[in-house]
Amino acid sequence: MANPTDPTVESWVKPLEKLVIQWIKLQPNGYSAFLSTLCQHLRAANCYPLISWLIMEGPLPDLTEDAKRVAPRAVLRALERVYDDTSEPPTEQQRQELCELRELRDAAAQAARNALNPQPQVVWQGDDWDELDPLVRKLLLYMSEKRDVADLRDLCPRVWGKDYADVSSPARETVTSKANKFLKKRQSKRMIEKVKDEPFLRWV
Repeated sequence: MANPTDPTVESWVKPLEKLVIQWIKLQPNGYSAFLSTLCQHLRAANCYPLISWLIMEGPLPDLTEDAKRVAPRAVLRALERVYDDTSEPPTEQQRQELCELRELRDAAAQAARNALNPQPQVVWQGDDWDELDPLVRKLLLYMSEKRDVADLRDLCPRVWGKDYADVSSPARETVTSKANKFLKKRQSKRMIEKVKDEPFLRWV
């Protein structure tokens, strides 16, 4: 299965993809039952491109805005069922496999819930906001304005009042680290990171 390009879709498809890979490997019968249930929910939600992706693999198709909204709920409903065969006492290896699959199912279900109920935007006010370094506030405001990815060549003049080449890496890293510390304190699900070897910051 290829990586989806839409970060909104990727947030819940990647955990599902990881689950599928291990489920087929460890418990093909359980996965077949899950796939049948999931396809029923996807058909009811008119998400046929996702059915093809699950069955045939290949690149994730472009999803309509409606499909992006309803598909995570279909995944969640399918994952609410139990597919483990417990008719006989499991061996130690089977117990370990069941534990692994349950953790992966939990992760995929939580990702679907997060997609259905996205994290509200961090409010840029409060005592902790007022106490931040002004550069940190400028960075957070700039990153929250309009983008998932920001070009440092545009960002640096807005935040530091200098060209990108005139702002050292340690200076950028310090401000980014402080911004992420604030975001973590506010229980944000998104952090800011530098794109490796490229002059960009992005939300992850």
